[in-house]
Amino acid sequence: MRHHAATKGHALFNRTTEDMAVVVLADKCEQERQAEANALEYQHLGGAAEDARAEV
Repeated sequence: MRHHAATKGHALFNRTTEDMAVVVLADKCEQERQAEANALEYQHLGGAAEDARAEV
């Protein structure tokens, strides 16, 4: 970047970064509780009906 900025005359440049994290629950009880919460949220958001509309 230093070389590019020097050769093109740029004094400033912008960098944007993005990262992704995967959360793995170590506690089996917490895994089960989260799976139940996810299932309830899935149903609340339309569940299988929403999946069917997405496939069309």
